[in-house]
Amino acid sequence: MLVGIAVAGAIFGPAIFEAQAINETVAAAAAVADKVITRAREQSGTSATETSYQVDIKQLDAKEHDIWEKLQNKPDSAPLANIYARIRFLSFERNFAGQLSQAKEDTNFSGSVNNAERIAKDLKTQLTLIERQLPPELPATGKGDVTTAAALADLASVIVSLRRFGHDYRQVARSTADHPLPIPTTSQLDEAEKRRNEFNQLRKTNIQALSRDYRLFYAIVQDVENKDITLISRWRELLQQ
Repeated sequence: MLVGIAVAGAIFGPAIFEAQAINETVAAAAAVADKVITRAREQSGTSATETSYQVDIKQLDAKEHDIWEKLQNKPDSAPLANIYARIRFLSFERNFAGQLSQAKEDTNFSGSVNNAERIAKDLKTQLTLIERQLPPELPATGKGDVTTAAALADLASVIVSLRRFGHDYRQVARSTADHPLPIPTTSQLDEAEKRRNEFNQLRKTNIQALSRDYRLFYAIVQDVENKDITLISRWRELLQQ
C-alpha cells in the first residue's frame, strides 16, 4: 500500500504542484488587475493622467512578463492564457489611450495614430497565436478573456480608422474658393460607414467587458462615438444635398 502511495505521488505530485503554481500566478495577477480596474473606475476613464497610466503599466508589465514566461512552458493552459489576455489588455488600453491623447495635437497626429494602430495589430497577432495553442476541445467559455481581448484589439484598429476620418474631415462644410476644405470622396465615406458598422457591432458584443473591466478603453469608444462617428452621417447628409 505504501508503495502504491509513493508511486501515485511520483506520478501525480508534479502535476499537482504545477496546478498550484498556476493558481497562485493567476490569483496574484488577478489582484493586480482588480486594483488597476478599480483605480480607473475611480478616475472616471479619460480623467486619468499620463502619470497614473505609467504607474499602472509598471505594475501590469511585471505580471505580464511573469505570466508570459509560464505560458511559454504551458501554452495549453487556459487559466494562464485568460489572465495573460486580461493583464495584457489592461496595459494595452493605457498605452493606446496615451497615443491617442498625443494625437490630439496636429503635429503629433500621424505618428501617434500610426503607433496606436501598430500596437493594436501586435496585440491581435499575439492573442491569435495564444488562442491557437489552447486545446481545440476547449469551449468558448473557457477562453473568454482571450477572445474578448482579441475582439477589442479589432475594435481598436477600427477606432484608429474612424479617428483618422474624423481628423481629416473634421469640418463638415462645402469647400469654396475663399475657404477650401478637404471633402471625403464617395468611396471614403462608404469605407467610413463600413467601419462605423463594425464599431457598433464590436461595441455591442463586448459592452459588458467594456463597462466593467476596460474603462479607459470604453472612454475612448464613447469619445469616438460622440465625435468621429457623428461626422459620418453629417457628411452623408451634406453630400446628398
